[in-house]
Amino acid sequence: MVSARHAYCIISHNQPRLLQLLVRLIDDERNDIFLLIDKKADEKLFGEVKAERSGLYVLPAMKIWWGEDSQIEAEMRLFETAAQTASYAYYHLLSGVDLPLKSQDEIHAFFQNHQGKEFVEFWKQPDTSGIIRKRLRRHYFHNYNQLDHRSLGQNLERMLQRNLLSMGKRLGLRRRIGGLPELRMGPNWVSVTHGFVQYLVGQRDFVRRAFRHTYCADELFLQSIIWNSPFRNNIYKYDECTGHTGENDVYGCNMRLIDWTRGAPYTFTHDDIEELRGSDKFFVRKIDGSDDALLSFFMQSLSAE
Repeated sequence: MVSARHAYCIISHNQPRLLQLLVRLIDDERNDIFLLIDKKADEKLFGEVKAERSGLYVLPAMKIWWGEDSQIEAEMRLFETAAQTASYAYYHLLSGVDLPLKSQDEIHAFFQNHQGKEFVEFWKQPDTSGIIRKRLRRHYFHNYNQLDHRSLGQNLERMLQRNLLSMGKRLGLRRRIGGLPELRMGPNWVSVTHGFVQYLVGQRDFVRRAFRHTYCADELFLQSIIWNSPFRNNIYKYDECTGHTGENDVYGCNMRLIDWTRGAPYTFTHDDIEELRGSDKFFVRKIDGSDDALLSFFMQSLSAE
């Protein structure tokens, strides 16, 4: 039997101070918190993350690279671990630079009133620009576009990846994505039911096989799976959230305030406090963790509860 408890699944790679604030804002006896920290971060900096009322489960750290299938693996580990721990009413996938905009009473009441709905956002329908095909049809062994502080060997491997990708294009080599009649795309930050999480975890072998060595497929795999599943008709505001055609035309059907017009996405500051205060969404992405005035605003909202 599914309980009324919620699971917060968090991926964090920096800003431990902001992560601690996030945990404090969602620390509630009706929640459990599942945390996965990027192994590339200094884990000692995250040692102060504590919860008093929620169960806090810290998964073994793993290296997560932007744009690579390691992001998919991180999300799947969080969902799988949470679903094995209990049967939660909702599973909220957040990053460590997100914060809630509403109290836990408001969040629980809303999702109780919409029990059974899946809060998932979609972009690009139809895929006229070919973004989905570009992300899936080639073999991306590493994100060849990203400059970072990898080792010399990893950077040499990335140079080899550039050459292999170029050669594959010239030879017309393509990956085969089978098993999903229609591919869809959207933000990977979602709030979904236990039923769908069970269904998704049951697709683990397929997910690994189909989305291995792809590019930014963390914005593809969940949307594509739910779209081709019995849970498709449970998508919140189905007509509004599945019919728009532009990446910037985001309706917030995942109940996240994410601004793709001013950034990629935009990072909110203290100048946006009135916008944050007036939003009807439940979570905001992304927050500037060095903005003391903004963090004070969230701290005051916590104290007021």
